[in-house]
Amino acid sequence: MTKNQALENDLREATKRFEEALAMPFSEVIRDSAIKRFEMCFDLAWKLAKEKLRQENIECFSPKSCFSEALRAKMLPVDLEPDANRLLEDRNLSVHTYDSDTADEIYKRLPTYTKIFKALAN
Repeated sequence: MTKNQALENDLREATKRFEEALAMPFSEVIRDSAIKRFEMCFDLAWKLAKEKLRQENIECFSPKSCFSEALRAKMLPVDLEPDANRLLEDRNLSVHTYDSDTADEIYKRLPTYTKIFKALAN
């Protein structure tokens, strides 16, 4: 199994667990779990994008540059660009902000990000 295949499999599995958390009735514990699963998917997604881009002789070194390059290389549908930009913002907020209101706002947007993770894993 190649590194890309392993990352694709890991991202698919993490996305399934992420969707399971999103399908559960809301509570603060579920919200926090979903946000943590989102963060795991995010890390796998940008690392997968980095590897796929490297195979195309495109270098990227940060999540932002990798998602931008993945959009340019058509690894992500162009209609997901606004969601990809918001995904980066929400990931940064989720790991650096610890208030309940921000967590609630991020939680509301999480379902849209599954499309990005699935697109990269396929």
